[in-house]
Amino acid sequence: MKTEGELYSYLYRRDKPFAIKFIGLMLAIFALIRIAWTPLFSIILGIGAFGLIAYESGIQLNLQNNTFRFINTFGSMTFGKWQPLPNLKYISVFKVNLVSRIEGRSGASVSDKQIVIQVNLITDKNVRLRLFETNDKEKAMVFAKELAPQLHLRLWDATQSDGHWVE
Repeated sequence: MKTEGELYSYLYRRDKPFAIKFIGLMLAIFALIRIAWTPLFSIILGIGAFGLIAYESGIQLNLQNNTFRFINTFGSMTFGKWQPLPNLKYISVFKVNLVSRIEGRSGASVSDKQIVIQVNLITDKNVRLRLFETNDKEKAMVFAKELAPQLHLRLWDATQSDGHWVE
């Protein structure tokens, strides 16, 4: 019998970087503009643009069967092979600094730094399975606190320099 708030299945699709979305949109616009002069090239370019815009990756958990899969999605179609969930040690919530750097032909570069909170399952071999990514620490902690008892795991909060176990 399902209790209130019990989680049986979880699906997380990672968001694409803005640059990928922008390039896909620009390719789609260019394909539409050029369709009258080079139809074959424009169709191929349009398919490539659709692929950039529609593709996503992520992870899916089935807690009833203790299985997971890394997924790739194109629109509504989801691909990935189910695997048994490995032996898990704990759930970790920590802050990560993601740095993107783009360098031009002239040698000039632009760096973008983004702070992200990640929720990961840590296996007994110290492999991280990223389940969730957000900019909101509270949102990440609520998710991790809901998931931890269902997997019978402890929760490690590493969002500050002095990490601690959450009770």
